Amino acid sequence: MDGFSRFFLSALTIIFAVIGLMGLFAPDTLLEPVNISLTDPSAKAELRAAYGGTFLGLFCAAFLALRNPA
Repeated sequence: MDGFSRFFLSALTIIFAVIGLMGLFAPDTLLEPVNISLTDPSAKAELRAAYGGTFLGLFCAAFLALRNPA
């Protein structure tokens, strides 16, 4: 793996981790810039599952790709 690919994959890994953790622990922060507020606990749970689960899954895939480029 060349240097640019490693750098790009490292940047994506960090971004996926940050968004995934924000989705799990601070879901209101993700929707604040677009003025959407969640009042129902089930809506927050859905957002946590969608953003947290998806982006943490992508983080794991990108991290594993960094460790084993094959």
